[in-house]
Amino acid sequence: MRGYGLKLMVAQSKIIYFSEETNFSHLVRFYLQSEFNFNILQFNSDVLVKEYIKDKKDFFLILCDGSIPVGKTREFFDNFRTHRMNIPFFIVGNDEYISKFRNVGAELFHRDRFIEEVEGKVKKFFIKNHLIKPADYCPISFNTLTAFDGLQCDVFIKLNSGRHLKIYKEEDQIHQEDVNKYAKKGIELLYLNKKTSHWILKQIHINFKAIVDALDKGEKIHIAPEPVNEKKKKKGEADQSFTDLLKEIKEEKEAVKEKKIQESIDGAFNLSEEFKHDIDKRISKAVKVLSKNKNIKKFLDKMKVDRNPNQYFKIHVNLLCKMTCAIAQVMEWSHASTLEKLVYVSYMHDITMVEHPHVARIANLVEFKAIEGDLRPSEIEMFHNHPALIRDMINDSEDFPIEADKIIFQHHELPNSKGFPSKLQTIRILPLSCLFIIAHDFVDYIIDNPDWVMDEYIVRCKDNFVGAGFTKIIKKLSNLELK
Repeated sequence: MRGYGLKLMVAQSKIIYFSEETNFSHLVRFYLQSEFNFNILQFNSDVLVKEYIKDKKDFFLILCDGSIPVGKTREFFDNFRTHRMNIPFFIVGNDEYISKFRNVGAELFHRDRFIEEVEGKVKKFFIKNHLIKPADYCPISFNTLTAFDGLQCDVFIKLNSGRHLKIYKEEDQIHQEDVNKYAKKGIELLYLNKKTSHWILKQIHINFKAIVDALDKGEKIHIAPEPVNEKKKKKGEADQSFTDLLKEIKEEKEAVKEKKIQESIDGAFNLSEEFKHDIDKRISKAVKVLSKNKNIKKFLDKMKVDRNPNQYFKIHVNLLCKMTCAIAQVMEWSHASTLEKLVYVSYMHDITMVEHPHVARIANLVEFKAIEGDLRPSEIEMFHNHPALIRDMINDSEDFPIEADKIIFQHHELPNSKGFPSKLQTIRILPLSCLFIIAHDFVDYIIDNPDWVMDEYIVRCKDNFVGAGFTKIIKKLSNLELK
């Protein structure tokens, strides 16, 4: 099927790439060829590319980038629409470039976030044919390979027979004169084995913007060396599946994101090392208390964060422990028992949804209504019932802090009876519940907005949380910032 929707990704689906030969285009080609096994036809002439799409119907995607002037890209896109081609048309460029193509029907991608943004779109329009054996070698241009600083890997060329011949060993260095030598022989593409390609792709996924910036400046790209245990697998051990690779990439990107968020908070807020160390001790104590209950412990085990794909919980809970205690400190509510209570509640408030982070991220009834149709009945029930379920779980355990059960039960309440499950009026929401509700909202704001600004959040907070219990806390939020 050639139209929008799902198309079968055959051995090599052909795509048109309208772009000048640039370092960015080489990177894009390597990514699309290695990750999706596309056969990419690159054109830098509007005349040639128009002739091709006029005469051929064997391609399934068109991609243009910002190296082509806006006028030429717009003319090419208009020509594409004239021919009524029912295939996706992708445009990638900086903010100014893609702004020229808003609301015309093309899919738009910012060049700094191309990999992050395009992956989902490709999977929307294509499905992989699992009957086709994955290629053992992935193509890469000479220019892209030489842009990587100190990359050590075996490099192959593809012979007319289809066999791959090793021309560089892992310890060899490839220089520009090598590029020129093989260019004279008409060889533009080299090949890397699948494991090496996956390693490079993983680094590109995690550091894409930094790599693009380096390419734009003509700098070498530093790729971390492939670990020895990745290179030397045990005999008979299966290669890492691409699904596992993508899962690993996602986990490492989330870990990088978490580190940046933690650093942004540590850099913005007046949190002493002594204070952070104190919170860490309270977290350890809370986890020990929680682990005494077998029912709670099984959820805590699922929250173990080193290689857990549901990184939202790791980031969310860690930040929430820090944020609730920081706000309590500026409110002068920082008695030891209060801080322990807030850490305990931070861990427990969504624990029954640890395997359903998309449900845990639903902040209120408005957001719930917007996606209710996409949830399974069990997830709907889970969302509505988790405050009561977790409260009862706490009441069945030992040594829980006083009022922790009440804060858990109220953590989705909102001013003017707009929350749940009890639709409380503001005056009936406990002071520590108000603190937790604001801290929870602030943490999600920070996670969703890496470039968060305190003043902007306070404006939003004043609009969303009215009433004396909330206002008292909002007035103190600015005191969190370093002066």
